[in-house]
Amino acid sequence: MCKFLSLFLIICCYWSCQVQQIGISQKAISSEELLNWKTGATIYTKIKNPSFEDSPAAHSTTPKGWIICNFNAEESPPDIHKSLTGFFDIKHLATEGDQFLGLVARDNGTKEHVGQALPKKMVEGKNYAFSVDLAHSKRLRSLTRKTRKHVLFDKPLILKIWGGRNVCSWKQLLFVSEPVNHTDWKTYLVEFKAERPFDTITFQVVFDEADHDNFYNGNILIDNVSPIYRTKKRTQ
Repeated sequence: MCKFLSLFLIICCYWSCQVQQIGISQKAISSEELLNWKTGATIYTKIKNPSFEDSPAAHSTTPKGWIICNFNAEESPPDIHKSLTGFFDIKHLATEGDQFLGLVARDNGTKEHVGQALPKKMVEGKNYAFSVDLAHSKRLRSLTRKTRKHVLFDKPLILKIWGGRNVCSWKQLLFVSEPVNHTDWKTYLVEFKAERPFDTITFQVVFDEADHDNFYNGNILIDNVSPIYRTKKRTQ
């Protein structure tokens, strides 16, 4: 019994540390909180095309500067939406520039992602942070290959952000959002300590398994990824 309790405590401690480290269920922050964490922080490197601008905006298109891995030929790539004239009935304004990214997950279990190689490698043991704007659309309507019908992709998803050595190798989970169910744009702070050197970053949407037993159709909108800052310590 004592051995069982000891093992249980070790496992609980391990997962507690993991949750604290990657920032599970990170929530949106206020403009004041955003300003506070930038105070004293220095820009370490910048994201290429952080507001997903392309010319012209287009559905089923990977934005310039971003790539995808393991493309499923039966499904389409992500979508680049334009302010107020987005595809699939989306009517959002971009928070930066004139365009933003849409990622979906589907009722057949497929999930979209985008990633890119960073100009500078993250250094093991150092603390970093950046921000990203997220929203959700209740209007997105598209074809589902499961039923061959146009349906709403209106359920909330969760955003995971990964660090790795290439876009197809996701080594460290940096961030897990709360289920993004708000239609207005909100800013999320991504804070992490590099467990090992890495030089790629990937944004992936996943299902909210806590509220759904099966795969479903949902979406997340993404815009305005800030530069990555070197920070002294976590603020959350």
